[in-house]
Amino acid sequence: MGFKKGRAARAQGAKVSLRTEGSRVIYEAANGFTYRIDVLDMVQVNTSKGSRRNVYRHQGHGKNWCMWQYELERAEGRNYTHSKMTLVQYPKEVCIALESCFRAARAELRQAEIEGPQAVDRQRAENEWRVQLADLQSKQLRDVFLVAADAKSAAEDQSATLAAEAAKDAALREVLLELALRQTKWPCAFVAETLRWLQRRGLHLEQGHVRKAALLHGGLTVLKVLLIEADVQVVGLELLVDHRCANLGQSTSGGGWVQRCKPALKALLARGAVLGSHSLQSRLLKRLEEDGQALWVARAVQGLRSGRPELPDPVLARIEDFARFGLRRW
Repeated sequence: MGFKKGRAARAQGAKVSLRTEGSRVIYEAANGFTYRIDVLDMVQVNTSKGSRRNVYRHQGHGKNWCMWQYELERAEGRNYTHSKMTLVQYPKEVCIALESCFRAARAELRQAEIEGPQAVDRQRAENEWRVQLADLQSKQLRDVFLVAADAKSAAEDQSATLAAEAAKDAALREVLLELALRQTKWPCAFVAETLRWLQRRGLHLEQGHVRKAALLHGGLTVLKVLLIEADVQVVGLELLVDHRCANLGQSTSGGGWVQRCKPALKALLARGAVLGSHSLQSRLLKRLEEDGQALWVARAVQGLRSGRPELPDPVLARIEDFARFGLRRW
């Protein structure tokens, strides 16, 4: 499905009664019935009649679109083939919702196998907050971070209520951090202050937050809070492990998200982070990786020179050459 058709289908899906509950998609068809479709069990249930039909997922004509169909019993007494069942395709907006739900459910299963069920529960809680705060305006979000730590939340003030809830809900703190990092029009100093604000309410800064700061914001001021104040170590951190899911498609000046995030990525590569084990498709990313590796070697040699002043310069030069050669081979 082309981009324009897919966008039209999503817009149509927003108009019809279509919602997602976990691994199930619930929608009201044109015939007036409501159907509940489980994308893991691959079963459609008519909520009024209780009838069940099998659901099938097939690769569509486009590589990024899959076709969803359900079984329909043929009428008796007609000149059909020996099979009494036929497959009927769902409307495009329903196919889009089913495919999105299917991929999210499969991702949760993979995450549960790797990280355990607690990580899945945490991800679900964050997704619920993302849905609730989807319509939060930039000014309302800014007001949340302006609430003092000892201020009492007012019942009618949404910003104050969220500020009070952030001190108790870890999932909300993660979502507020993502929303703040996406505010490209905010001053970098204020975005950095939001990290300190969240820290005071219990957010423990980790490598995952460094990745989000680099890909969603890309500023060095925010990274200083993570690398210097919070002392987060990034050696071996894979930066682009989930970059396709980070909503980097926003139009930015200067060659896209890579150009926007270049200072942050380069600073992290110089501290031992890596772009990822996947093949790099962008020439800019390849050059960025080479520059970052050279900076990392230079910082390592400078650390040896400061910590081991007895080492002669020829030895340090040999160590630097060996490290550069090893990185090229690697």
